[in-house]
Amino acid sequence: MVIGLVLTHWDTQLGPLIMARYPNNFQVSKDEINKILMTHSISKEMTNEIVEIRLKEKIFLSYCPKKQIPVNGYSMMIIVLHLNEELLFDGIKNQLNEIGENLFNRSGNEQIKEFHQYASKFFQKKSSRKILFIGSSAVGKTSIKKLFFEGIPSESLLDLPLEPTYGLVQFNYDWLDLDLGVADLAGQEMDHFLNESFESEIDPFDSVDAILYIFDSTYWDTNSREIVQHIQKILDINTSRDLKSQFFVFCHKLDLIPTYDQQSFKNEIKYTLPASVQSNLFFTSIKSDMLHQLIRSMQVVIGTLSPQTNYLEEILFETISEKRNTAVIILNEKRILLSASTEDFKIINYSHIFSFISSMNLLLDDFKSEFTQLQLKGNRFNLHFSSIEWLSEGECIILISECLSFKELSLLKESIQYSLIYLETSYEKSSDNLNIDQKNSSK
Repeated sequence: MVIGLVLTHWDTQLGPLIMARYPNNFQVSKDEINKILMTHSISKEMTNEIVEIRLKEKIFLSYCPKKQIPVNGYSMMIIVLHLNEELLFDGIKNQLNEIGENLFNRSGNEQIKEFHQYASKFFQKKSSRKILFIGSSAVGKTSIKKLFFEGIPSESLLDLPLEPTYGLVQFNYDWLDLDLGVADLAGQEMDHFLNESFESEIDPFDSVDAILYIFDSTYWDTNSREIVQHIQKILDINTSRDLKSQFFVFCHKLDLIPTYDQQSFKNEIKYTLPASVQSNLFFTSIKSDMLHQLIRSMQVVIGTLSPQTNYLEEILFETISEKRNTAVIILNEKRILLSASTEDFKIINYSHIFSFISSMNLLLDDFKSEFTQLQLKGNRFNLHFSSIEWLSEGECIILISECLSFKELSLLKESIQYSLIYLETSYEKSSDNLNIDQKNSSK
């Protein structure tokens, strides 16, 4: 993890001056700064550079705008990490290179403000939350998890059947403001744990914030009574144990129901299931032409646990509310974090989005290039794809429109970027206020 960051300038009379640091109590010695400065001075080329130094079980990554040395002297932005955090290098170096160029084109308070805004991203507090995936064997629990949280393309999941889950398997994902645990309960174990008299050292319902019950749509005709019993037992456990868990039901593999029968099929299920689950009942599939429904349903689930997801969703919908035939998608590597579109926009085939991202990553690897921005013009649409500065993850944004020009899409992206920066600041303040309230209430 990142230990701290400093912004420093070399004064010819006083030596190294710390202009800003984060956190406020973070210390870097003059000797450490001098060694970093000497490393920068080895190369006589006056091009901006990042150097890496290992000192006392720590790694120092330093950005120096050497093009500015003749006018401003040596300045450096330094990120300090634990020695065992090499996996973070490439991502942090890319960020440091991008933010460094922008940072040192500013001066005075603006530069320090930019530094603090960037540095604070590494220290945002995340809330721990847990989701339980539960359902009979082979209903698609693991496929949904792999597609949504890991970005595995639906075609891969359909072509290569997954090994069955055994017991209770735990996974952890870094998701916006959440340290998210996902528990996947094997289908053959479910009936045991829904029997309140069953004794086990394992408790799949322990500390669960959301329960996602998934059933196969093709089971309904022959097993509807069993499905209703499962749902009722989960509701009873949630109530009797005072879990206060959000409860969702996914009727999955809807693509296996003939299109002409789907509406009557949905109506029958809604009529049969308990009224308390009606608002959290979703019909889903990982087939490419129905993938948007699954993505949206999972975003609703995450939104009940993640305030930041809700804030982000509001930003996206508000930004495009006055537009026509427009959609926006926020991604993190292969994962779709959130999407929004105007009501008149044609439904996005998310499998094509996954394929597009994969192809872009392969192309960039071939050219040993870093991604910044791409614009594509189709017969009926324009597409803007670019990186977006937010959190510390290196998210990307896709904007698609049948009406807006490239310039208008770029302006829309900048508007969203500005709103995200404001969101980050207001979210930090609300988190700080919450912590203060919690401290005061505990006194």
